[in-house]
Amino acid sequence: MTEQAPFFETAPPAVKVKANPYATALLAIGGGGLALALVFLVGGQSQGLDGLGMIAFAGVLFPVGAGGMLLWLLLEGLRWRPVR
Repeated sequence: MTEQAPFFETAPPAVKVKANPYATALLAIGGGGLALALVFLVGGQSQGLDGLGMIAFAGVLFPVGAGGMLLWLLLEGLRWRPVR
């Protein structure tokens, strides 16, 4: 029988990728803004007329979140490639 080396000795070296901090921030702001807009929209709808402030806040958060996601796509997202 032949001996095999343990997995950690045969694994390929790690690929170092430098993340763009601006793209990371835009992804967090965009995704968080869209998620919070959805939460406030659903919460405001369930409260009827008392939830108009929440709906208005969702109306402000949605464009911020969508803009953050679009900027992330332009800055980093469209250049992403899977690592082999």
